[in-house]
Amino acid sequence: MPRRRLSQGNWEIFHVTNRSVRRVPIFCDDRDHRAFQKVIAAALERVPTRLIAFCVMPNHWHLIISPIADELPRFMHRLTIMHSKRWHLARRVVGTGPLYQGPYRARPVSADEALLRVIRYVESNPVRAGLKPSLTWSSTSNPVSFTHSSHSEVRRERRPQSRARRGRRVRQVRR
Repeated sequence: MPRRRLSQGNWEIFHVTNRSVRRVPIFCDDRDHRAFQKVIAAALERVPTRLIAFCVMPNHWHLIISPIADELPRFMHRLTIMHSKRWHLARRVVGTGPLYQGPYRARPVSADEALLRVIRYVESNPVRAGLKPSLTWSSTSNPVSFTHSSHSEVRRERRPQSRARRGRRVRQVRR
């Protein structure tokens, strides 16, 4: 059965996810994360696609991407097959079955507000899961916590102010 056509035009944005079989952790250490980032980079070189944000959790990942025209299936095929092969080779378990639970899920992101909401969701996923900063890899590069994510590239945040400083600032504004 042919895949349904997802893209309606050039550079449409998608929130794409995929999860490991039986939710088994497939990203256990820095080496796994770096290897996956290399696979993403290789797929981006081969298929014209913009990577907007990403998050790699222990047993799944999120990508917010914008492929040109109908290139999403080609990009995802290259990404998932290449990652699966490299993962099996690295663990010397070649030919032992699938790495992913099923086909990827791609949801189109329609409006700018929806895009910002999805980016916030993807980039805060490790925080909500309670992961330690050293083990969380996403597009959020916050100098204090998550080192491999797109968060700092998409949204430069100021450090939160203490309550006392905020109170002084409010009083100054009221005067």
